Amino acid sequence: MTLVQDIHPGVVGDLTSHTAYRIVQEALTNSQKHAPSSPLHITVSGADTDGISLTVRNHISTTAQPGPGSRTGLAGLAEQAHNAGGWVRWTATGGEFIVTAWLPWYS
Repeated sequence: MTLVQDIHPGVVGDLTSHTAYRIVQEALTNSQKHAPSSPLHITVSGADTDGISLTVRNHISTTAQPGPGSRTGLAGLAEQAHNAGGWVRWTATGGEFIVTAWLPWYS
């Protein structure tokens, strides 16, 4: 089976688009669970020659108690990004939780 995808400058591939959406969705969910009163900052940039870069930042709450969940959301996103040819990383530093990701433009 051969998959043929029309590639148009300025049009992000379906898999990339879906994966970027899921990364932001998971970051919003995690922020609401773990730091509900913290501002959330999302930066998305990219070009067809560079791919898409995403950064999501929010302050780490010292009082919020995490709600129920599978605790596999970020690991699942890392797998999805890998399957799209990209990556997702996360870290807690300087009082912030930061999720960064890169995805190829056409995937």
